[in-house]
Amino acid sequence: MEAERRGVPAVAILTQEFRLTGETVAKMRGAPGYRFAIIPHPIGTLDDAELAQRAQDALPQVVSLLVQGERPVGVA
Repeated sequence: MEAERRGVPAVAILTQEFRLTGETVAKMRGAPGYRFAIIPHPIGTLDDAELAQRAQDALPQVVSLLVQGERPVGVA
């Protein structure tokens, strides 16, 4: 969110398990409704190839948030 506030396009990627935490932090930081790319949980036990696949799977969400005008709420 700080990068976005400074004019640097960015997307936070969270696992499903941390979605509520992310939403709470966003609200506390003045960006209620901030949109995240959400990937399946967990990631800590994945090997490099599996983690790379999760990143690849998140790419459409990231592109949508960055390119297609779906700007996070509360961020200029």
